[in-house]
Parts: sequence; C-alpha cells; structure tokens
Amino acid sequence: NGAAYYFERVGTAPNDWVFRQKLVPRSLEASAGFGGVIDLDDNTLAVGAPQSSWAVLQGGAVYLFSTQGATWTESQVLTAPDVEFQDGFGGGLA
Repeated sequence: NGAAYYFERVGTAPNDWVFRQKLVPRSLEASAGFGGVIDLDDNTLAVGAPQSSWAVLQGGAVYLFSTQGATWTESQVLTAPDVEFQDGFGGGLA
C-alpha cells in the first residue's frame, strides 16, 4: 500500500537521524504508489500517489499532511479537477 517515513536530524554527524513517524493515509487502496514522490514546505508535507483511484481509476492523488509540533496528521487529499483514467496525478511534486 505504501508509506512515507519521517526522520528528524538530531545532530550534525551523517548518522544523526532518528525515526519519528510512519505516515499512512486514512484511506488508500493497494498499488496506489503512495510515498514514491514527496515535497516538504515548512509544516506541510505533500505525498504523491499517482496510481490512486480516489477520484478515477489510476487518476492519482496527492495527500497533504500538516504538523504543529512532533506529529504529522493527514489534512487533505487533492485530485485534479479534470482527472481522467490513468492520469497519474501526484507523480511529480515541486
């Protein structure tokens, strides 16, 4: 089904990373490709699921997570307004 893993840097050495949270959306079908593409901007994390069938079969979706502190929470699911079969929305984020 896919997942995104959040690690936090706790020092300056190359191995100073600590696992904090596994991010899994509330509703996700198998083979959605969730976690293959991510983008982080301050307190918002976008996670692509280009094979998601949220709106249309394999049309794709982007799951938004937000944080205020140490815990990430799913806040929204985005789909293209003109999504069509196998569009792959969410396959590229910037």
